[in-house]
Amino acid sequence: MPTVPQSELPKPESWNEFEDIVADLYTRTWDDPQTQRYGRSGQEQQGVDIYGRPAHLQGRYAGVQCKRYDEGRLTRKKIEAEIAKAERFSPPLAEYTIATTDRRDSKLQQIVRQIDEERLAAGKFSVHVIFWEDLCGQLSHPANNDLLLKHYADWAHRFKDLPAPPPSCPSAPPPNPFTDVVAIRDPARFVGRERMLERLLRMLAGGSVALVGERKIGKSSLLHCLADRLRQEPGQAVVFWDFYDFEDARGLLAEAIRQLGGDGKTREDLKRAVHGRRAVLLLDEFDLAPERGFDLDHLRGCRALCQAERGLRLVTASRDLPKDIFPDPGKGSWPYDFLSVQRLGPFTEDEARRLLAHPWVPDALHFDTPTCDELLALSACHPYRLQRAAHHRHEALHNPAYDWRACYDLDMEALG
Repeated sequence: MPTVPQSELPKPESWNEFEDIVADLYTRTWDDPQTQRYGRSGQEQQGVDIYGRPAHLQGRYAGVQCKRYDEGRLTRKKIEAEIAKAERFSPPLAEYTIATTDRRDSKLQQIVRQIDEERLAAGKFSVHVIFWEDLCGQLSHPANNDLLLKHYADWAHRFKDLPAPPPSCPSAPPPNPFTDVVAIRDPARFVGRERMLERLLRMLAGGSVALVGERKIGKSSLLHCLADRLRQEPGQAVVFWDFYDFEDARGLLAEAIRQLGGDGKTREDLKRAVHGRRAVLLLDEFDLAPERGFDLDHLRGCRALCQAERGLRLVTASRDLPKDIFPDPGKGSWPYDFLSVQRLGPFTEDEARRLLAHPWVPDALHFDTPTCDELLALSACHPYRLQRAAHHRHEALHNPAYDWRACYDLDMEALG
């Protein structure tokens, strides 16, 4: 049976192409149709691009980081840096792999074995590195001919004897609808919070807002939905800034000015960019602002600019109150007193039941009323807890042997 010589497969031209290949291979290797991409390019992703629950890990998570390196670029220092980031991934990993376009290197393989042995002895997740030759070997396996043709269609004429890909199962169930673990950006997947959204819009008509709520309560998702609503209003400019995505705030002014169609990087430049306009600046993960370089002077500048330009509004999203993020306001007026605080709590029962009805995947199996009641009681209508409980309970609809409560408890342990 013909196979593809590994050396004949060209390396992907972009990181996205490489991640596509790796994601397809690991979805099949792990035998987990719920394998997912984590975040998007440019976001802080805790060293993980792809994650899932491989069959061999019995419900525990594995993660993959995709690194498109040239030969010799992958080093021990870089591997250890990625591992350190993956330690922060939630829920915790049991297995971690760095997939690279770098060529196989025996010295690096020995280093990885040593790191893996030390980590296993300490009870930490295992670590592996898979090189480009290894990935090409998997693509050239007869069982993956469909993936080979998918990613290297322009090479298909060279391999006329390749057998047809295995037929897909027509009775395969729709995917689990409860897979969201990060902020929801797709409006079709956003359920609930209609009253809160309308309240925020009314508050913005009068001034700036500080949205405050506990971890994973849905602040970022609500902020993205608010941005979508605002962008629909004629003449309304919107700038979204996530402090989690950026190492410092030095570029905040320049980015805001750029998105507003202006030039420069000073407050005066921003003032010119917003003068006479309606603009909202959305600052997510505001708890991180001080360590990202956004200090009291920046906040005072925002306060002064909002007072001078009546069309400018600020919305912050954080776990803590602004007065706790900046506990020493100094002399004069408190620089955060222009922010009206709005608390964000759990879903209402009606919102929670609409989430459990998963309108974005109507063909997936639905829970009966007693199961919905059980999930609401278990999660106390907390959006993230409800999403994770529903995810695991939905898995049990297809596999009665699946211990969904144990898997849910593991997720909640990771949440803290």
